Amino acid sequence: MNCVNLWQERMNLLVLSSGIMTKYMRLALLLLFPLSLAIAMGCDRKKGAEAELLAFDSAHLEQYIPLRTDTDRPALQVIIKYVYPSEDKVLTEIFNGLLFGDSLMDAPSPVNAMEGFVRVLGEDYRSNNAEASLQGLPADLLDYVYKIENTIAYCDTGMVATRINIYTYEGGAHPENTVRFANVLRSSGKVLEERDIFKGDYTERLSALIVEQLVRDFGKSSPSELDAIGFFNAEEIQPNGNFMADDKGLTYCFNEYQIAAYARGAVYVRLGYDVLAPLLRDDSPLKRYIP
Repeated sequence: MNCVNLWQERMNLLVLSSGIMTKYMRLALLLLFPLSLAIAMGCDRKKGAEAELLAFDSAHLEQYIPLRTDTDRPALQVIIKYVYPSEDKVLTEIFNGLLFGDSLMDAPSPVNAMEGFVRVLGEDYRSNNAEASLQGLPADLLDYVYKIENTIAYCDTGMVATRINIYTYEGGAHPENTVRFANVLRSSGKVLEERDIFKGDYTERLSALIVEQLVRDFGKSSPSELDAIGFFNAEEIQPNGNFMADDKGLTYCFNEYQIAAYARGAVYVRLGYDVLAPLLRDDSPLKRYIP
């Protein structure tokens, strides 16, 4: 059983919060019921070593950043919901970088990283829209939203995976939703890439596995039939490096417009180790999951 399952089994969580409210800002630190709760088979730093529990905390920040200082509207609304390893400095820095960029990896605290990220977003918002503001465009055309949140998708003795959801709205017909996965080795803090997992000639064979699985998932008999339901040249779909690894296999995520029309939304493809095993490097960190 992995840490995520144990966490979920102990929901509902006790949420402790503290908040600061100003005219434009509300900051609430939500300290999750400690995931350092006594999980005997918790996530240790090295498999086989004495159990060292991997604890998680969370923080929430919401801020409105007006485009001009003389009026509340238009404004950028920023919402951040951040789950991070609370007692592992290396992993916390990695998570800071994954969500907020490398320049904020070594921020004094996760909250400082969040606040630094909001400042960057605010500066970009004002810089990019200064001219439009002077032209007197209706406020609602410049009311933007940026929301980022992450969850722990998987955790065990060797690896922790996080799912990052980003929602942006900058006017137009519809918002943009993006999902990013990151898989971090607990022993080193390395974020896994496909080249760390697969043999050098993996692309063509992995592409074929993805397309074959899509054909099965959508009840079709050939890749060409996928094109008729909104996919773009399904036969040419290739791995995009956006995957979540766990003890059963990989889940690839293709975001809106990557391989299919917007209406199709994000497309997920699940591949088990039974089909991936021949593609794995001899030193792949995922070999440990193959019986």
